[in-house]
Amino acid sequence: MILLLFLRSAIGWWRGRGLIHFERHQRIAVEPALARYFIAAGAAVFYPPDEREGLCMHTWFTHGIERTIAPAIEPITLAEAKQFLRVDNSADDAPITLMITGAREAAERYLGLSFITQSWKLTLAEYLPETVPLRFGPVQSITSVTILLEAGGTQVLSASGYRLSIDKRAIEILTPITGYRFEIVYQSGYGATAASIPGLIRQGILQHLAAMYDLRSPAAAMPALALQSYHPYREMSL
Repeated sequence: MILLLFLRSAIGWWRGRGLIHFERHQRIAVEPALARYFIAAGAAVFYPPDEREGLCMHTWFTHGIERTIAPAIEPITLAEAKQFLRVDNSADDAPITLMITGAREAAERYLGLSFITQSWKLTLAEYLPETVPLRFGPVQSITSVTILLEAGGTQVLSASGYRLSIDKRAIEILTPITGYRFEIVYQSGYGATAASIPGLIRQGILQHLAAMYDLRSPAAAMPALALQSYHPYREMSL
């Protein structure tokens, strides 16, 4: 509901500014500087420009995205964290363990990525486009696509009706689908072990962990060193 209201208010504001063309099927032309916000919300897919100026965007409303299976391990072990923090006793093992999880989750949100293998469910309403961006990649595989019918009941789409895009960032629907709501379940992450995660990301987590430990607070902001480590993996382009 929050996303729905945001999109409606944003569309109204941009329409008033003359930046956007709104039609029956929610196909709109958007300036590139504004498009990133819809991508970040997981609520738009972009096509090459047609006779209008700007990028053409087809929006749909999401009911949300949720993690259905959490990662089995953290990318940083307690022993690695204590060595980095130069802690040689077990008195703070419990809070350090919580801070490791907090630093990892903060990094995943900041980068829009999944590190250790995990599963996500994306729910879409009203319309299922031919290409749907999948957040918190890299996507390993599509588990299922379920169609919730308006009359009641569900239908699971055959695996032959969709495929993972070549860049592993989206699902491509290969057959026309109608329904009331759509649920896409997929598995994502660099791999099942910490060794599969890029070293700079693990270093960034350690830097953020150190900031948390110094302040004894999981709410500590990401330090500059962590942001520098994450920078190569943060994508803001269309």
